[in-house]
Amino acid sequence: MRSDAPEPHAPPATTLDHLRRIAGAAAGTKSADGGLIVRGIATIADAGPEHVTWIAEKRFASALATSRAGAVIMPEGFAAPPMPAIVVPDVEAAIAKVLAYFDPVRERPVPGIHPTAVIGAGACIEPTAAIGAQARVGEGARIGAGTVVHPGAHVAANVAIGRDCSIGVNAYIGDHCRLGDRVVLKPGAVIGSDGFGFFYRDGRHNRVPQIGIVVLEDDVEIGANTCVDRAKVSATVIGRGSKIDNLVQVAHNCTFGPLCIVTAQVGLSGSTRVGAGVVFAGQAGTVHDVAICAGARLGARAVVTKDILAPGDYLGFPALPLTESKRLSVAQRRLPELLATIKDLTRRIAELEAERTGRRTSSG
Repeated sequence: MRSDAPEPHAPPATTLDHLRRIAGAAAGTKSADGGLIVRGIATIADAGPEHVTWIAEKRFASALATSRAGAVIMPEGFAAPPMPAIVVPDVEAAIAKVLAYFDPVRERPVPGIHPTAVIGAGACIEPTAAIGAQARVGEGARIGAGTVVHPGAHVAANVAIGRDCSIGVNAYIGDHCRLGDRVVLKPGAVIGSDGFGFFYRDGRHNRVPQIGIVVLEDDVEIGANTCVDRAKVSATVIGRGSKIDNLVQVAHNCTFGPLCIVTAQVGLSGSTRVGAGVVFAGQAGTVHDVAICAGARLGARAVVTKDILAPGDYLGFPALPLTESKRLSVAQRRLPELLATIKDLTRRIAELEAERTGRRTSSG
């Protein structure tokens, strides 16, 4: 690399100062900067003089006094910080824009088909799509405009993929599955592997054929090494705009409404029905064939064992409304004390009974 080449994460040099450009990217207003050049974004603790940091809550404002950050992104109505500020109405949205501004250029196959890719007969690939090295596109598959199939990915026969999708390195999409527009599969994601279906007869587990498909609607994202199983019949469906983290298992015939969030290591048993906007925190799960209504939020390690019919926060095993789960948790922590009290009361009752029995005997 040439010694005068810019850092990979740095924006291109221009005659404008960088802070002004960052303020524009964040859609915020900028205080005086004295010609400050900013080359990256970092947390309050890690930021240096060439970084911009951010703060969203007043309880963290005191940390700015000792921060080395060159500038800060902050909400309206906060006290003036010790460094130049970019004031924005929505810090979370602004940070997303600034992160995108500093996002390094990622390797992306150029439009067209790499010479080492394997394309099945009858596959239809739009000219603006890109098929990476050693990727495979099966017979009769359809790849939409602007979609990228990264190296080593496997798109099986008769799969349909919409526009502007990203199929990650070594991801797999099984036969006949359907993806909408702007779907993202992270590396190693498996869409449309067989559901886990067996029945026990004659001293062995017998396989139940899984002949359904998976449907991922528009703007769905599936994390690295996450598996969404094909349905036994009909379809496993992930609703529009839903985002699923890494290392999640979605079993056969599950259905999701739009805009759900599923975080790492969640496991959903077969035929779970999930309403719109449901949130699963880490390691939450379900038993087979339960329904979760729109707006429910499952805390970490919550396990749904029966239908959830009202929106709100749920926690525990079995999953209960948050306030009820907290009361049970407090009661469980008091069990040793309560058991000791019961033991003491039992002893005292026995002593009183013995004393009363003794008085009866002596008076008789």
